[in-house]
Amino acid sequence: MLLFISGLVRIEDEIRLLNSIYERLVEDPNDKSGFKKEEFKILWIPIENKWGDARRELFNTLKSDIKWYVVEYAQVPLPGIRLIEEDLRFHGKPILPVVKPQGVLLNDDALDIIFEWGIHAFPFRKSDAYLLAQKWKWFW
Repeated sequence: MLLFISGLVRIEDEIRLLNSIYERLVEDPNDKSGFKKEEFKILWIPIENKWGDARRELFNTLKSDIKWYVVEYAQVPLPGIRLIEEDLRFHGKPILPVVKPQGVLLNDDALDIIFEWGIHAFPFRKSDAYLLAQKWKWFW
């Protein structure tokens, strides 16, 4: 699972990127490196401390462009926020941890890897980006 954790401001690029990743996961569900693309899900957890009308409207606008799962909550603060801030080290900047179904963290932030390599870095572990970089370094 890809957990996209962010605020609401200036995340349009990340949403477009994750929409393209989602489309590629759906169109080619084959196994790779022991992982099935069809089993990978993307979940957006928006972190917002003050949900006013303007923030709710911005959230709904952003959500309308998203093709994957979104956590909606009315309770502030978000339940589990301590885990997100302390264990996943979210401090306002968007992050994209990769987590196995058993709760094992494969990558604490795959955003850089996905921005650089896209779907080619699947399943988005740091070792996958390293292998791709080595392959292209040798090629060039």
